[in-house]
Amino acid sequence: MTISTSLGIRVPEDLLALIDGYQETSGLVSRSEAVVDLIRSGLFQKSGSWSGGKPNTGARAGKWGHMTSRRIADKLGGKELSKTANEFDIDGKRVTIRCARPRTTSVGLTNAMAERIDEIIAAFQQDDGSFSLHRISPEDWYKHCRKVTENHQNHGRVTLLSRALCRKIGADMGEIKIDE
Repeated sequence: MTISTSLGIRVPEDLLALIDGYQETSGLVSRSEAVVDLIRSGLFQKSGSWSGGKPNTGARAGKWGHMTSRRIADKLGGKELSKTANEFDIDGKRVTIRCARPRTTSVGLTNAMAERIDEIIAAFQQDDGSFSLHRISPEDWYKHCRKVTENHQNHGRVTLLSRALCRKIGADMGEIKIDE
């Protein structure tokens, strides 16, 4: 039997919005599951061992990706559909923009998001700061993606597509320069 214990804490509205967004994008059933998942992600490293509360090292990259995708969407005439996920209305389609810095070799996508979008735009930053853009259908993503490793905290929820495959299977949208 599982025993539940209430913590009796007040969570600020801005954090509740982030938790609800995480719940939605990760496909979890309840807000409680989302909170537990976020706590576990923060307390455990990839290996599953106790990390002593070290912050998630990917948080900074995630924040950069969110900000960068918004700037790219603005340049493409997109309208933001979610404050917590990189989802935009571009030309009447629900699109996610997945961003990577010059040394990053792949972009990731949650399974839950892949089920609700019409297209993926992979945006790979070049050494000069511009981004090469490649439009990919969810069907093509699934045909060519790979799962994250078994010991990764997002195993079973996230898939990756390499820069080389994005260039090979994606429709080339050219390059774009954004103000940083």
